[in-house]
Formats: sequence, structure tokens, C-alpha cells
Amino acid sequence: IGHLERVMGKTVRCVLGHSKAATVVCLALGELSVGGERIGAACISGRFDMSRGVERSVGRGIVQAVMAGDPQLVTVSKTTQPFWLTRERLEERAAIDMGRAIATMSQNVSGNGLKVCFLVAHGESDERIPISDALAYARAFRERGDEAEVHLIPGADHCFSSPGHRDQLVGRVAAFVHGTVLR
Repeated sequence: IGHLERVMGKTVRCVLGHSKAATVVCLALGELSVGGERIGAACISGRFDMSRGVERSVGRGIVQAVMAGDPQLVTVSKTTQPFWLTRERLEERAAIDMGRAIATMSQNVSGNGLKVCFLVAHGESDERIPISDALAYARAFRERGDEAEVHLIPGADHCFSSPGHRDQLVGRVAAFVHGTVLR
């Protein structure tokens, strides 16, 4: 974001992430120093409780081997590069406290008057991340005094596989950017 603004002269008004990238977006908000009065953040199917979910992604046997001290070369999907999963990485991930990270966000975000407008979109049939994580994100931002909206899409899975669910998601995100962030 800093590169886009400082080097390329672009104005960033909204950041969006899905799944793991949604968590990255939320963590990155604490490091922002963008111009303007408000920035939008859209967390799509994001995990709040970082101690969960690894077994489902890579398998229980791999997690057990890694925790026993045997690093594993893992490929999560056909579209991702293999990576080494180590005990240290698993422990680091489990130690991330999203609630604390949001509550203690940098003064760059709140101290200079920058308002965060937050959209949490989640499929009601998400098989990977429970709706409770979406609600926890919204609660954490509201406790900071930021705007937070939750949008649940009936029948949508984690990846919004149905074209109709994707259309609903894109429509809601566009409405959020135009109606909330840019107002």
C-alpha cells in the first residue's frame, strides 16, 4: 500500500483479502500510514482464531509429524507453491491473537484521524472457517470504535463456488466501497 501511494502516486481507499489474505489485510491495517480520512477493509471468509484450521488444510498426519519435529514439504492446492511447514511456523501461527492485534492497532490508523470502515463477508455454509470468526472480527473492530458490517451469504461455501454467490459477494463489496468507504 505504501509503495502504491508513495512510489506510484496512487490513492488506496480499500484493501480486500480472502481467507489467509483476509487475516493479512487485518494485520496490515495496523501498519498503514495512508492519506485521507477513511480506508475500507474487506475481510472475506477470514480466520480470526488462528489456532484452528491447519489440520483441515494439510492433514492431521502432517501436523503430527511437524509437531514431532519432522518438517514437511506441503502443497495445499494445485495453484500454490510448495512450502516447508515447521513446528516454529505452526506455533507462530497459533500464537497470533487477532483480537489483540486489532485492539492495539498502530496510531497511524486511529491517531491521525484515519477511520477504518470494515466489511466482513462470509458464506453461511463455509466448511473451513466458522461464522463465529466473522462475528469476532466485526466485534473487535467495533470495540475499537470503527465501523464494522457483517454480510452473510446464505448457502455460500468458503470459496463462493457458485456463480450466484460470487455475484452476491462482488455486489456487496462494490456497494460497500461506493456507499461506505467513498462517501
